[in-house]
Amino acid sequence: MRSYLPTAILARLDAGQTGWLAELRLVTVLFLNAVGLDHALPNALDRAQAVLHALQIALYHHEGSVNQFIVDDKDTTLVAALGLPPLAHEDDAARGVQAALAMQDRLH
Repeated sequence: MRSYLPTAILARLDAGQTGWLAELRLVTVLFLNAVGLDHALPNALDRAQAVLHALQIALYHHEGSVNQFIVDDKDTTLVAALGLPPLAHEDDAARGVQAALAMQDRLH
C-alpha cells in the first residue's frame, strides 16, 4: 500500500503525525493539454515520455508535484499542484504561473 501514497503522506505517517493528514490548505492546480501528439505513431509512447520528462523538469524547478499524466485517444493532459506539503510556500500561486510558462517554453 505504501507505494501508492505520496511521499509527503508517508513522511507524516512515519513521524507519527497522523493529526496533520486531514488539514485543509490552499493549493495551486495546473491543467496542461499537450496538443499535437499523434497517438497512432509507432513512437507515441517514447514521445509522451519525453513530453512528461520536460514538463516534470519545469514543474519540479518550481517545487510542484505531478498528480496525473493522462494519455488517451483525444489528447495528453498533465494535472499538477503547487503548495502540497512539504513544499508549500506563500507564493505558490506565482510559482504556478511561472511553472506554467516554463512548461509552455519547454513544449515549444
